[in-house]
Amino acid sequence: MKIIEIFDTIIGKIQGISYPFQKFLKEILLVFLFAKGKRNFTNLARWSDYEEKTLRRNYEKRLDLSQFTQVLLENYGQDEKFIACSDASFIPKSGKKTHGLAKFWSGTAQKAEKGLEISVLSLIGLEKGLNLCLSVEQTPADLSGESRLDFYLAQIEQNLPYLKSKINYWVADGFYAKDKMWKKMEIWGLSAITKLRFDAALYEIYEGEQKKRGRKRIKGEKINWKMPLSEAWKPEERTEKGHFVYSRVLYSAGWKRKLKISYVDLGQGKYALLASNDLKISGLEMCRLYSKRFQIEFMFRDTKSYLGLAECQSRKKECLAFHFQMSMLCYNFCRLEHFLHGKKVFSLQNLRNKYFNVFFVEKILMDMGFCPEFIKNMPQYQELIKWGCFDAEICP
Repeated sequence: MKIIEIFDTIIGKIQGISYPFQKFLKEILLVFLFAKGKRNFTNLARWSDYEEKTLRRNYEKRLDLSQFTQVLLENYGQDEKFIACSDASFIPKSGKKTHGLAKFWSGTAQKAEKGLEISVLSLIGLEKGLNLCLSVEQTPADLSGESRLDFYLAQIEQNLPYLKSKINYWVADGFYAKDKMWKKMEIWGLSAITKLRFDAALYEIYEGEQKKRGRKRIKGEKINWKMPLSEAWKPEERTEKGHFVYSRVLYSAGWKRKLKISYVDLGQGKYALLASNDLKISGLEMCRLYSKRFQIEFMFRDTKSYLGLAECQSRKKECLAFHFQMSMLCYNFCRLEHFLHGKKVFSLQNLRNKYFNVFFVEKILMDMGFCPEFIKNMPQYQELIKWGCFDAEICP
């Protein structure tokens, strides 16, 4: 199995992991991938060699996802170029005693609901499609006077030394478009790309005659987005979907800074506004990088649907953190295996079906006294491990 080979290659390079815990991680990594049913303690015990009490005990140990991801990239992803992306995801959770239980925004329900929330910082490949989760943190219910944006930015700051060595741009949706974020990016020396409201208050850069004394005038006339664009907007090429892109440097009075604004004409009177603190970036490049942000949405979808991200049985802070990181770690190994096979289309469902078939066939052969090594080279074996895959071409 390719994932086992990758795990055996990197595990010795990660510090602070004892041999029994290495063995546990290796076992649970595969069980997360091929097990049928939920990824809770009861069901994981059915599919693994560990009892439920052993699973609960090991879940309280610390798992450093960031260190795993960095070692994976050092060994297999050095040639890929990345951008960083941050986003939060709602985790449904019932009960009253669970750590971090509070009301968070649910995109599915389009309202705030009682449950948990995780904040994810991911690295998204620009050329070969290697998308990995660098960090996942549970949002606390009580932030002791700080805002949730402060918590999200603190997660970036924890990984800042590594991020500055790997990326040039950090991308996020419109929630992060706040003055505090722009100030942090300026301090950190990072370029940000985000989305603005359709009625964002932006002004032209004043280029007229200045007063001889007093403060210099910065902003000119306010942009009226309901009116057609003036000739000052620079027309650029179309996006991949055929939308016209215009860009211009404007001034934000609320944030007291100049921003490069990309106006994307979506047709039928609709448009989108993108902003960046990099004044030299083209509007078309902003659109291209921002479109990569949706890979983090696919990460949430796949981990919730196939890797049990929202199925932790425990209420403890340490166990929840371990479960979230293990789901994302398993996702990272799956993406890396797919990346090493050179396939363009990634299907976690296909990969899960393949690993279940491999596990099931080898389990039967070993229990019946046969050696699987003599059968792996047979054509029938290759057909068996692709059984149930809806597209064998994208199944490594």
